[in-house]
Amino acid sequence: MADNRQFSVEQRAEIERIALRDKVKRQYQRMINDPRRPAIAIDPAIDRWNFVRQNAYQYFKATPKTSLAGFMMGIVVPVTLIVLITRSKMTEFNKVQSGEIKRPRNYLSY
Repeated sequence: MADNRQFSVEQRAEIERIALRDKVKRQYQRMINDPRRPAIAIDPAIDRWNFVRQNAYQYFKATPKTSLAGFMMGIVVPVTLIVLITRSKMTEFNKVQSGEIKRPRNYLSY
């Protein structure tokens, strides 16, 4: 940086990320436009994405947010579905017992 301005930590981190992104972009463009390149040019962004995808479980950290998401998807959603389906079936059963509606035909039994 040629100028003498002071940057916060977040601003410096953003500037470094932009510089790294530009560097990777220039490297990829050089690789693509090289007349002597091998048959396949591998995109470094795809390599990074594949690495992260393959090693997700090694670097996973249980945080309150991920714990809440796991609890919601693993406990709350199934219990809610069970309660709603049971309540619906019980309502239908009670209406059939009281004669409010006719018993639906069961096509699976004779």
